[in-house]
Amino acid sequence: MTMPDMRNDKAVQTAALNLFVGCAPERRAELEAMVKDLQLEFQVHDDNHEDGKFIFDAGAYRYLRFNPRAMRLFWLGAYIAWEGYRAIQTQHSQPADLSRFKALLDTFEQILDADDTEGVAWPASVPEPGTYPGKEVDIEVRATAELATIAAGWGLLHEIRHARHQQEGTATNSDDHSPEEVRAEEVSCDAFATTFLTERIGDYATQLHVAEDKVWQKRQLGIYMGLFTIALVGKDNWQTTATHPALAERLAAAKAAFAGHRSAAAENAAELAFQALGAVWSGAPRF
Repeated sequence: MTMPDMRNDKAVQTAALNLFVGCAPERRAELEAMVKDLQLEFQVHDDNHEDGKFIFDAGAYRYLRFNPRAMRLFWLGAYIAWEGYRAIQTQHSQPADLSRFKALLDTFEQILDADDTEGVAWPASVPEPGTYPGKEVDIEVRATAELATIAAGWGLLHEIRHARHQQEGTATNSDDHSPEEVRAEEVSCDAFATTFLTERIGDYATQLHVAEDKVWQKRQLGIYMGLFTIALVGKDNWQTTATHPALAERLAAAKAAFAGHRSAAAENAAELAFQALGAVWSGAPRF
């Protein structure tokens, strides 16, 4: 069955909003109002698009575009990060066993490049995107699924800020603005996404009677996994470019945004994930 080149039906709009609410339930009303006020339209495009194979952006003031390939990669990226952390964390005094980590990375690259993403064998140990196993079945697999959701939500919130820049007349482009100005917009979009997911964590913790520091830990690690996935998509393009800050700078900015709420546990997991990546891909950014 051939999929249409683009979908923007009600089911797509509902799924996108549910993704955001899954990341920050305490901000449902604000999310709904923001989508309405900006007149945002979420669009699912074909995996083989004229603009490239990885579609995940904002344009024409209100369109948020992504394709199934991009969403599968954000999901898989979180599991790769977790496997990297697990492999390094359990190595003790022996060399880390990165065989599974390498296999997952290979699958990631195949999906990123394939004309037919469905033809790439999905790792048996990773649930299909959008599948949340019961905590009683495998709590680590379930936790990573939730972190993958935060990672993708953070990425889409970044794109929403681009759309708002366009509506405000503050958007930049490589033709009319300096590289510094273009990179500054990227920094502002990262900051918006990070702040939106964290500034009302206290409300969430109070409403659900959970430890606030644990919520901070989870949201931070989800954001770090979003940046980890960006590092995978942009393999070998981790330094400052004409359009984007260096990946290491984006990680540092996220840490700074967390300020006094920085989670040592989240940072340890992210550090070991990037350490594993550096062991396999020379020159990968360090956390």
